[in-house]
Amino acid sequence: RKKKGKGKEVDDNENLDDKKSFKNQLATLDIFAGCGGLSEGLERSGVSQTKWAIEYEEPAGEAFNLNHPEASLFVNNCNVILSAIMSACGDEDDCISTPEASDQAKKLDESEINKLPRPGQVDFINGGPPCQGFSGMNRFNKSAWSKVQCEMILAFLSFADYLRPKYFLLENVRNFVSFNKGQTFRLAIASLLEMGYQVRFGILDAGAFGVSQSRKRAFIWAASPEETLPDWPEPMHVFAGSELKISLGSGTQYAAVRSTATGA
Repeated sequence: RKKKGKGKEVDDNENLDDKKSFKNQLATLDIFAGCGGLSEGLERSGVSQTKWAIEYEEPAGEAFNLNHPEASLFVNNCNVILSAIMSACGDEDDCISTPEASDQAKKLDESEINKLPRPGQVDFINGGPPCQGFSGMNRFNKSAWSKVQCEMILAFLSFADYLRPKYFLLENVRNFVSFNKGQTFRLAIASLLEMGYQVRFGILDAGAFGVSQSRKRAFIWAASPEETLPDWPEPMHVFAGSELKISLGSGTQYAAVRSTATGA
């Protein structure tokens, strides 16, 4: 729909749909894709093009298809998809998976198998593994189902180990860093380092980058040795706090803000 305003017609979504475009966009695999929010943000940055996505829940997968119809979506368990990829590449003997995952992988039809990403095709893997097992709001995070969801981190890392993308991004709740005395977090860092990746981690507040609420998230960036490891973006906004705040007579306030680049 067009709206008229001061002699100029403006599309409602003119700014939203104006995605930046770079010459060499990264061919991206989005795991635990949900409705495609992370893919949307990365595509709007201009550096990423989501070509493949994996989502377990059918309703979320349907929404993803609406948002990213150009991507090849696999509505399945990510362990099944990884098993299928390795089998299609002749590496079935190197795949350590449950019998159930192997059986389900063999049931994929030929059209799905032909769409699977192969090593050398994926430039960027991103995703936010299920966070219920790490969330501080979950009072039952010791349950069997929560433990299964925590183990999705291992499956996520396995995709990086086999496909070896140029870049890797993991997003999760703040408690991911401290859950299980930090063992899961340290395992993720150590695994990526052992694969030969450069690694950077941090906790960023979505509100500092334009979201109208305080929502802290943990991120792990990884880049292959021949690539440049991206810096965190500098915050654009700050939440009012009592520490190191200077108030002027005009009502203006200045507050110290931690830099994501220097940590100061």
